[in-house]
Amino acid sequence: MNAIERRVSEGLRAYGEGLSMTTQDVDRLEDRLEDRLEEQLVLREQDPGTRRRANLWQGAVAACAVTGLVLGVLALRDDTDAETQPAGPPPVTLAQLEGIWRVDDSDWLWRFGADGTVTQSHTPNLLTGAETNIASTVRPTPGGFISEKDPSESEGCSEVWAATISTEGRMRARGTVQSAACTGSFDPSEVWEFTRVSPVSLAGAATMPDRASQDPRAVTDPTSLSGTWLLRGTGTLLTVDASARYALQDLGAMTDPETGTVSVRPDGTVAFAPTNAPKCTAVYGSVTYTDTALNTELASGSCNRLATRSDTWIRLN
Repeated sequence: MNAIERRVSEGLRAYGEGLSMTTQDVDRLEDRLEDRLEEQLVLREQDPGTRRRANLWQGAVAACAVTGLVLGVLALRDDTDAETQPAGPPPVTLAQLEGIWRVDDSDWLWRFGADGTVTQSHTPNLLTGAETNIASTVRPTPGGFISEKDPSESEGCSEVWAATISTEGRMRARGTVQSAACTGSFDPSEVWEFTRVSPVSLAGAATMPDRASQDPRAVTDPTSLSGTWLLRGTGTLLTVDASARYALQDLGAMTDPETGTVSVRPDGTVAFAPTNAPKCTAVYGSVTYTDTALNTELASGSCNRLATRSDTWIRLN
């Protein structure tokens, strides 16, 4: 490799490694090329045969060097442009979705399973899964997720949702495209707002009662506790159904829910008797409720407890 070839090679290598080439660097390359051309003029005067061969050879070298520099700059510029293009929004992963989400300002809760299944309910049955059906199955797609409806309800129906999830545990989602097999109303302009309530999130832990509380009433019948309740500041959920069966679970800490029955004793205390330990009951001496909140005070000597000694639960539905 002669000097000019080596200099051009070094210039290309410097550019390829991301080093800057100044105008002076380019001028020096041009000067060296001109010097080599002048040398070839001298050779041409000395020997016509040598002149022709050297002229062709050096001309080819110079052309290749310049062409290589130009092509290299263009190729690297294209690569740089491609790298600096703004990336599209990432998919919403199943790990991000997993848990129970509250549709803001409503009684509806959506439970996303680790396998992408989605169960929707506005009654206290998501922890046990009693009398629930899988509404759809979701899978990630750039910028959100694709929801495929349960075939028994709408075979072949799928929807593309644009969605983002904040680090605080809030999700904004909007259906953008619906397949021809889908039926029913579809409004691409409607934005859904969700808050993850379990496992705990910052947004879920900050949940407050939706409406102004009324005067608290003492629990005299376990059916007055019917609903889904969130332990304030945590991801622990308590459900009580119309048959006075309860379930207790924090999806971030418990694999399976604790289940049992609720009863009001003659002395006015409220007992939560777990199925797997019926002799160790959580007994509360004071239990009052409003339309939006439940307050409990553990009785002295209680064998068990749902959370702490004094708890506030927020009604979700």
